[in-house]
Amino acid sequence: MSKLNIVQVCDHLGWTGSRMHGVKRLFAWMIPRFDQDRFTVSLVSLRRQDESEDNLERFGIDVTYLGRSKFDPRTLSDLLRVVDEKQADILHMHGYGATTFGRL
Repeated sequence: MSKLNIVQVCDHLGWTGSRMHGVKRLFAWMIPRFDQDRFTVSLVSLRRQDESEDNLERFGIDVTYLGRSKFDPRTLSDLLRVVDEKQADILHMHGYGATTFGRL
């Protein structure tokens, strides 16, 4: 049985100078707990990487930053490219912008 590829998509992961909180803390806790024999989980942020000290890569999480905003029409093509590259079976959207693009 092959692994399911899950792509978590969010609007952003934090702000410059902020500590880990909110959705970033959720991902740091949740993603490493997926059964790695059954799932490959990656994360896409619509925005650029924030400059906070706390990054998710240190938890072994595969993160892609699109560097776009939730109102930039180019976001959709960038997101579709990443979803195709990751061969996503499941998209889990977090936030207004991510959910809007996920519906398309």
